[in-house]
Amino acid sequence: MLLIIETSTERGVIACIDTERVIFHSELPVGLHSSKHLLPELMQKVKQSAVDIKSCSGIVIGVGPGSYTGIRVGATVAKTLSFVLKIPLIAINTLMTFAPSVNGKFAAVIDARIGGVYFQTGVKEGEETVFFEGPQVLTLDKAAEALVDIPHLVTPSMELLRVKLEKARLGVEGKHAAKEEWSWEECYPSAMQMASFGRKKLLTGEVILDNSLELLYMRKTQAEIEREGI
Repeated sequence: MLLIIETSTERGVIACIDTERVIFHSELPVGLHSSKHLLPELMQKVKQSAVDIKSCSGIVIGVGPGSYTGIRVGATVAKTLSFVLKIPLIAINTLMTFAPSVNGKFAAVIDARIGGVYFQTGVKEGEETVFFEGPQVLTLDKAAEALVDIPHLVTPSMELLRVKLEKARLGVEGKHAAKEEWSWEECYPSAMQMASFGRKKLLTGEVILDNSLELLYMRKTQAEIEREGI
């Protein structure tokens, strides 16, 4: 049985999954402050389902990239539960928690605000999703160029990101003619996909037993930049 926590983006998810059986699953309210609902919702779901968290074999936690606050809140809750209940942590790249509903090549994309976008490409065939080269953070122009031949984009925040990337794409199509227009899909992280990756890491021993969770920020905060400039 695995406890799933992902609050790195505006679409947070918690779940408890035993093999393929979902014991509980909850999508947190949409918004960059959704992580504040994490503990109350988790406590409620645990109580309603009468699940014994201590019997979990691992806590699967999304470690970013994404919102600094969201990443830290989710990580803090996961680390606290791991320490108190002596349950291994299993770190998952947040971009790998987004699963498209269609087969073929795709990219998971997250808005990095002034930093451009975070993204990672992959391919889905049936129930199997495989991700390629590790996560990247690029300016909008560079990302549009890198993704020009990727047919499908999946994201937690389509409305704003679509406008940004489609505009940037117009500037690169003269240099790199796209094969087809992007299709877009907005969704929450997939708890089932996180559980699948989590089980694989459990089998290979890729777990964290000393609470030393490394977060995937990928870029510096404005405060860090300002401190370095002093």
